Amino acid sequence: MTTPAAAGEPQSSNPAGSLSLPQVEGDRAHDLTRSYRELFLDFATGDREAVIDRAAAFERTTLAAEPKKGFEKLSAADSRLFAAIEERRPQALLALALFYRDLAHRYFSEHDFGLLMRANRATEELLQRMVQPESDEPERRVVASAYQSFALDLIGIHATARAAEMLENALRLAPDDVPANIALATLLQREERYAAAAFRLDRALAIAPEHREAHLRRAVLRGRTDFDARAASELESLAASPEPDWITIVALQERGRGLLAKGRFREAIAWFSGAAERFPAERSFQIALAFCQHRADHRDAADDSATAVLTRAAALEAGARKRFAAPPVQLLEPRRGETLAAAEARWEELRGALLPAADSVQ
Repeated sequence: MTTPAAAGEPQSSNPAGSLSLPQVEGDRAHDLTRSYRELFLDFATGDREAVIDRAAAFERTTLAAEPKKGFEKLSAADSRLFAAIEERRPQALLALALFYRDLAHRYFSEHDFGLLMRANRATEELLQRMVQPESDEPERRVVASAYQSFALDLIGIHATARAAEMLENALRLAPDDVPANIALATLLQREERYAAAAFRLDRALAIAPEHREAHLRRAVLRGRTDFDARAASELESLAASPEPDWITIVALQERGRGLLAKGRFREAIAWFSGAAERFPAERSFQIALAFCQHRADHRDAADDSATAVLTRAAALEAGARKRFAAPPVQLLEPRRGETLAAAEARWEELRGALLPAADSVQ
């Protein structure tokens, strides 16, 4: 069960509940399903790394034996087991996300992208099956957190478009999650989907009006299309913050960029001069100051600023601009821990569900 999308909200290409799975029957399908059941049980009780070794060998052997239908049969086999567990204890499916996460990591490290995609599709199916019409709010939030953790894994393999889809699914279950809204906006802006990104940032700010990162990203987005007085005011407010963090630095950079875009070089000189004094290790301010001075025909001052850039050591930590442009890993990282803890707590439920499930796949 999902909540209706708000007007203007981007639609997922594969919303929860819209499962389209292969149908493979016969003795071979039952054998494959029983093999997955044994792997799941062993993963729950034994050496997980050894089980992942066995699982990878099992899947590759199946593909080698049936190169034309192997992927289809593997997907049908574990899907039948997922369906049987879903009938009894859908919440127990979350524990299996750990199995497929580890399997996906193995395939990524070995550059086996076909099986990597299959493991990721299995994870997505698990999360879709967990959401039931009777799911209460806490359970919906658990699944939303799992979608965010999965999005983080997808970002790790550079599948950012798919990660955005998973965040959209998460926000259908927990639309008031501020970090998820900002994370999705960040990915959408990287894809130049500015209207959709603005929608997500506006939603985040409606829930958390004082959120500094959301304000920064919204102001920058507004300035990209029309650097109006509102964007300038927001950036100046953020730049005036006593917090010496990346948000303040990027706000200073963006406000200065706006002054340069309008040819207001004297104001830009004063702006970047103050910024360089406040953040001496941020060489971008000194570089911008030299540029402004040069454009204003202050050649001697420009030479002095350029020389200062060459003699000033760069900061050792990652630059603010790099942090701003990076995928939203830090926003999503807390969800990984929450999901892992919730999944580990459900292994007993899964073990209980796997035993009766075996009867249904004979």
